[in-house]
Amino acid sequence: MPRFPHGIPLPNGLNTDPPLPADAPTIGFKLNHLCLRVRDPEKSLHFYINLMGMRTVFVTNTGPMTVYFLGYPSTDQHRENLDKFGKETSIPDTVGLLELFHIHGSEKQPEGFYSSGNTPPNLGFCHLGFSVPDLPRTLERLKVNGVPVIKDIGVSTRQSIPITAWENEQGIGIEVEGTDSEIHPVFKQIFANFAYVQDPDDPVLSGGVADVGDGCFGVLMRWYLEQNFGHMSIEHTSNDQVATPGGCDKVERQSFDFRTIDTTHGPTVPSLELLRR
Repeated sequence: MPRFPHGIPLPNGLNTDPPLPADAPTIGFKLNHLCLRVRDPEKSLHFYINLMGMRTVFVTNTGPMTVYFLGYPSTDQHRENLDKFGKETSIPDTVGLLELFHIHGSEKQPEGFYSSGNTPPNLGFCHLGFSVPDLPRTLERLKVNGVPVIKDIGVSTRQSIPITAWENEQGIGIEVEGTDSEIHPVFKQIFANFAYVQDPDDPVLSGGVADVGDGCFGVLMRWYLEQNFGHMSIEHTSNDQVATPGGCDKVERQSFDFRTIDTTHGPTVPSLELLRR
């Protein structure tokens, strides 16, 4: 894989993806749902339904396990009539669903029984992403409801960035001062507007994210660039330029300032990312 320019968001990467013709065999594919094993469904359902606002599409007790499918009602009718929402939601045609997978008896196991994909050395799964209209208000509401905040808005230390100490010990993710392996100041500026929260189904973690235990985490983003970076263009220090659609203000790489980005053509995307830890 090529080494990408340091700190520069590249729409479509290096434009190396193959074309996607109208008759491609993958036309119609959707990212339908993500599935999480849960040890305590009562706590998990409280978090995702009462605090995050999802609603139950259906529940099935298969015998050895119970499966919960959750989603967001997208119409006034479905929000007012949850029975209608459950009956009319087509699972294969809906995107952004969350499946909670509870194997009977796991609730009797101790906290940390399941590895979540972010517990060294069993790393893999990273996070779930949610969009929210008002990040500070959402974060405050989660705090009031007892959701542990691991990293608050405004924090942007190396210890708070989710690269584990275990990975560093394996020689990966190490920063070398004066090289492009250092965390870019643009990312630090973005990351200062994140906050980590913890799913109450898992134990409260202490210390930085770099060497914490397991649990289910979240990242709250105060704001972020429009998802496809479609309304900005960026200049390199040399003459080569990364072209992006939209024709908005150009931003010098050394002094990347999000305040100079024109967002009049589309809003930024405040979001909540839930991470498995």
